[in-house]
Amino acid sequence: MTDSTNSSGMSTDIVLVVDVRTGHDNRLDVELGAEMGIDFSGGPPGVTVTVEHMVLKSTVALKFSSGRLRLLPQVQAHPPTGARVSLDLGGVTAGGYLRHRNEPPIDEWLGAIAADLGPVEVTGLFIIGRVDRIPSFLAVLGARFAPGIQIGFGFEVTGVGGLIGVNRTANTDLMRERLAGGAVGNVLFCEDPVKNAPTILDDLSHFFPSAQGRVIVGPTFQLSWIKPIIRADAGILIELPGPAKIIIIGSLRVLIGANENAALLFLRMDFVGEVDLQRQLVSLDAQLVNSHALQIFRLTGGMALRMYYGPDPYVLLTIGGFHPRFDPGPLTLPAVPRVGAALEAPVGAFLRLEMYTAFTPNTLQAGAHVQAGMRLGPLSADGYFDFDTLITFKPFTFDVEFAAGFAVRVFGRSLASVDVSGRLTGPGPLVIHARASVKILLVRVCGSATFTLGSRNGDSVTAIPSVIDAIAGELPKPENLVASGGDRAVRLRTDVARPANRALLYPSGTLKWTQRRVPLGVDIQRLENAPLAGTGHRLSVVPVPGTPAPVFESAREWFSPASFSSCDSSELMNNAGFEQLPGGITFTAPAVATSGDARDSNLNIRVVKLPRKLLIPGGTFRGYGVPGLVEALWESTFTPAVAAQDRAVRVSIETFVVLAPGGVVSATEDSSVQARLCSQRSGGVAIAASDVAVAL
Repeated sequence: MTDSTNSSGMSTDIVLVVDVRTGHDNRLDVELGAEMGIDFSGGPPGVTVTVEHMVLKSTVALKFSSGRLRLLPQVQAHPPTGARVSLDLGGVTAGGYLRHRNEPPIDEWLGAIAADLGPVEVTGLFIIGRVDRIPSFLAVLGARFAPGIQIGFGFEVTGVGGLIGVNRTANTDLMRERLAGGAVGNVLFCEDPVKNAPTILDDLSHFFPSAQGRVIVGPTFQLSWIKPIIRADAGILIELPGPAKIIIIGSLRVLIGANENAALLFLRMDFVGEVDLQRQLVSLDAQLVNSHALQIFRLTGGMALRMYYGPDPYVLLTIGGFHPRFDPGPLTLPAVPRVGAALEAPVGAFLRLEMYTAFTPNTLQAGAHVQAGMRLGPLSADGYFDFDTLITFKPFTFDVEFAAGFAVRVFGRSLASVDVSGRLTGPGPLVIHARASVKILLVRVCGSATFTLGSRNGDSVTAIPSVIDAIAGELPKPENLVASGGDRAVRLRTDVARPANRALLYPSGTLKWTQRRVPLGVDIQRLENAPLAGTGHRLSVVPVPGTPAPVFESAREWFSPASFSSCDSSELMNNAGFEQLPGGITFTAPAVATSGDARDSNLNIRVVKLPRKLLIPGGTFRGYGVPGLVEALWESTFTPAVAAQDRAVRVSIETFVVLAPGGVVSATEDSSVQARLCSQRSGGVAIAASDVAVAL
């Protein structure tokens, strides 16, 4: 392959192809070919036309068969993959870009336009075509103006626009993965959309892929404060029908200096926020992009927020990542880089600082890493300091792991070094375990020690002797009793004196009693983070002996496992913050016995009829007798009939099994917390009952 460029703005790529084939009848086919890709740029004054990769393919086939030689020349021309036009007409500049992409199953036209009219700059990006035979359309329009529209306190609106996509959806997972590269922040208000069109249009097609029946639409805007110190580009997008998603994407920039490259401080943070109504998840992700300070410090970092409000809810926030022992697992979190600064000085010195803070339903996590060093010829010295902290509350405890060291090297080999590491836990007592080593030349001396300070935790909670006595006050609370069911057309009288702390119940209805302090049917080791005296605590509800047994069903509520079970630091970080467990009962009274004696009773019934339709000149007056109201009244009085047929979907509570050390199932539980507690007692392992064994 050869490349050549001349003064006219033309560049060529030539590829030679040789293909030799032999046939069954001693026929020899030789094909010589050349492909030439041409990029052309030129035009009259004020107009520049650029043609991207127009291909000319020339082939000569030599066919030798039965003593005869034939030459078959052929020349083919393929249209360019893209074309760009730029105009500069004395104060007014404009341009456009167009490309056709035919990569089955994708057949699309991608384009960009831009025009600078002085006070207003207009840009547009569009993608139109078919993907998997589904027609789709996507457009991003924007207009920036100077000066902007003042809205007070130094803020001004400097740009407005919008995004619309038909048969398109938003791939927010890919947006999160591409945050660090700045692709998300460039698709709304790009500085030069025509010049950067190939990259931006490819990003758009991946961020908003084809999806039949989906529409995504929303406004975009650019907001500045004391321009150019702070600038925010953002778009609020809604995915329909539904709405299924509400998405906020954009970029926040802080600039102190003339421009990004020569700034005393430049911060750019791209972000993606999403409210997924189908997954019941609220998320926000952000990362620093190409940020620096004083032209010598490189700034990095990211953050993530997750708030799930469906079954097993949780809230999670991290700035710079997590504790090394924390595994986010199914929380759909991308890698969150540490928040830090790095200095690489030309004199051979370096400095790196990284930090993180994270909040989960059970813990507070924080940590840092500092490393510095200097090199002078063959001699170098460097040191480091690390710590990772895990804090729990009520009772207050902390667990800190730390490490530090310093080394002097000659020609990359250690001359002398000191390393210290350890762990600090507390309070009550405060335990310090430390390890240290000193190396000089080839001699290393190591040692370790453990220190215990204090004997009691001042913040410790006194053990509770009886869990029944502690929650006895939940039994008489009226708000814990809820009556439901029965005939909705019958209203029980509330003006009749009745005993306190009682609920009115229809004879064929149900009564529900729940409380949210401690779960039922589960081993309890703590009550609201306070320890329980003794072992074997478990609450259950049983009928009073000698009374007709009602029909019991458990009523579930949300509980935090850390509030009633003892968890170590790893379990606090990795287990779910809340789990749905039995918190009460729902029961129906036994069937009412009927007497053989029949008694007559006189009932006074008041019948209220709906008004009839009244015919009046020019129309019909329906009054209250509209069909919708009649149907609503009918359905509120009678139970609708349900056709007898097989259920299309069956939902059941997930169960868990406890495997003994030999692999035998020793217990079956409907709660992951209870299964874990049983496995701790037996020394086995708790797994979901639906897990399938795999032979390795």
